[in-house]
Formats: sequence, C-alpha cells, structure tokens
Amino acid sequence: MDASSVEALELVAEDFMPSCTGTRLESLEKGAIVDVAGKLLEIEEPRTVIGGGRSEEVSNGRILGSDKLAIPIGFWGHHAKKAKDLEGKVICVYGCYVSVFVKDQKTSVNLRGKGSGRIEVAPASMRKL
Repeated sequence: MDASSVEALELVAEDFMPSCTGTRLESLEKGAIVDVAGKLLEIEEPRTVIGGGRSEEVSNGRILGSDKLAIPIGFWGHHAKKAKDLEGKVICVYGCYVSVFVKDQKTSVNLRGKGSGRIEVAPASMRKL
C-alpha cells in the first residue's frame, strides 16, 4: 500500500463508525450488510465445510468492539486464511452480513468469499481506541 493510500485510510478511520457493535447486533435484521471493527480476540483454524454440493473453508472467531462486547464472526472462503493471520490485531471488516443460527437463535456476522467484503488491519488512529 502506498503512502497516499495509508493517509486516505487514516482520514477515513477518524470518522469511521462500524454499523455493527456487540450492543447493536441483536437488533439488526437477518441479512443486513454491516461493517465491524475491533480486536480479533480468537479465531479457529480454517476448516472445510460441505453444503449444497460444494465445499468451502470457514473460520469462526470473536471481535471485541469499542463497546467491550464480543461479536461472533465467521470468515468464509479466502477470508478464512487471512483472518487467522490477523488474530490479536485490531481490524476493520467491511461487507459482512447478519445471520441467525436456526438451532439456538444466536445472531452473528459472516464475511463470505464473494462480493466486495474485505478485512483490513485498522489504521493506527483506530488501534489507539
């Protein structure tokens, strides 16, 4: 990433407010597209799941946001491997969707391998928070 890109990210981070926090998670609609920011507390090793005739890697973890509540998150596809490398770091995750686990009605967010979703290490100004 060049210097101008880093500078642009720093400016965005000063005004960035994630649309999903631990406090807000339960009130969000299933399927809503959200952004999450916080410290990636823990992340499982990626594992392969099979469904609908195809296989895909997934890695589940928890992000601790600024409200001090952990958000369960699943990283799918190529994001699963990248997330494992970011464990313990403050990150921004853009383009997640809210899901509700049918069995116990627990709400979480997921980042699929397709679409414009991405994971970034949070800029320095955000890491201080």
